[in-house]
Amino acid sequence: MGAISSLEMRAIDANSHYLGIDPAALMENAGKQVAVEISMRMKPSSVAILCGPGNNGGDGFVVARHMRNAGWRPSVVFTHEPRSRESAGNLAALRQMDVEIRHLTDSAQARDQDFIGWLGGHDVIVDALLGTGARGAPREPIASMIDAALESRAYTVSVDVPSGMDSDTGECEGPAFRADLTITFHMAKTGHANCPEAIGELVVADIGIPIEAAALAGPGDLLFVADDRSGSSH
Repeated sequence: MGAISSLEMRAIDANSHYLGIDPAALMENAGKQVAVEISMRMKPSSVAILCGPGNNGGDGFVVARHMRNAGWRPSVVFTHEPRSRESAGNLAALRQMDVEIRHLTDSAQARDQDFIGWLGGHDVIVDALLGTGARGAPREPIASMIDAALESRAYTVSVDVPSGMDSDTGECEGPAFRADLTITFHMAKTGHANCPEAIGELVVADIGIPIEAAALAGPGDLLFVADDRSGSSH
């Protein structure tokens, strides 16, 4: 099984958009695949989905919707208002459903014993906090949310990559989520092989990215071009 870097994944995403694939469709497919993989392993029960501000969090909102439809009892905790149109739309849809939603904005809330106990009372915890583009130690309140999840005995699932782990190197500069199951998309990431104890079981899910997005040159490939020409060059 091959593996790609986070930059290569960004280029493929950009090329997919160029080829006419709506990013919302990829987010929908990603979240549904996570829900399916979890439901293949466990009977419906309670699940807490931790969502960050990026598209990884948007995937988490989709996970919650599909798990609710499959008979689970989902709760969602999000840290920031979504940054993308796709994520915001999926959060808005959740607010119309019978899903518990908590907005956790600071580390004191994440360190509160009531929150830690509430989180630990779920049978499954899904980590959709940080994606492949995250670098360095997680910031608050995400760092404290990871610590709270580490205290739980729940079955743990990471979306794409465990939060706190560098997807290119597998290194962790601060607290990092430890998953029993990691579901990544399109291809494994280079860091997955370097930290198997944090990854757990690794599943690579097809979310509908065209083969041509990686095989053909497109706008995403400009990400690899470093412009270091002098100001006097032509």
